[in-house]
Amino acid sequence: MKVAAISDRGLVRSNNEDSYLVDLNHGLLVVCDGMGGHNGGEVASAIAVETISQIFSSSGEELPGRLILALEKANTAILNSARQDPALHGMGTTATLAAFEDEIMYVAHIGDSSLYMVQNGNFRKVTKDHTLAQQLLMEGRLKPEEMRSNPYNHILTRALGVEENVNIDRCQEKVHPGDLILLCSDGLSDKVSEGEMLEVLQETSSSLEQAAQGLLERALKHGGSDNITIILSRIEVGG
Repeated sequence: MKVAAISDRGLVRSNNEDSYLVDLNHGLLVVCDGMGGHNGGEVASAIAVETISQIFSSSGEELPGRLILALEKANTAILNSARQDPALHGMGTTATLAAFEDEIMYVAHIGDSSLYMVQNGNFRKVTKDHTLAQQLLMEGRLKPEEMRSNPYNHILTRALGVEENVNIDRCQEKVHPGDLILLCSDGLSDKVSEGEMLEVLQETSSSLEQAAQGLLERALKHGGSDNITIILSRIEVGG
């Protein structure tokens, strides 16, 4: 598995509240997008990444269970940290994890950081956003073309650090050599359409680094109003 990763503050925000992890020893990719005032967002996302990394280094759980355990522990760690520091009250973070074993990608997800796949030239989104806009879409009260511009697209219905118990989405996908996996914060997905993403990936297919940079440049070109984090991975023969 080859990987390229990039994270940028964007053109508007004064700091970067995103955190990410590339752990090739454990076949793990993570993107977290923090939220909360007084630097709480960057604290929450950093706690999540650190906790997830620790669990993957120490837990003997089977991989699907380890993903869930890591997110549950991260949720508890964020809540405990917020209780100890009133300035961090209300902080939280999204978390999207992909872990690879043999020919399977296991995904665990909470919030609106996204995971996409390019397989046989087809680009598709694997995760579903936990936002009010997505909920309204599923209820038939919002049209797909209204999603990206709708203000409810930024209102999370789930995140780490918000409640004692977390409701985590999980799934698994069979992967093949040549497949591309893209994890990103909404600083990319809100600004760059799926069609544009695929266009960039096709134009820069020989270099993951160039592809990640190309996606970042598209997001900045469209305003760069949020932090932007991108992890790109190509599946190779043998994992």
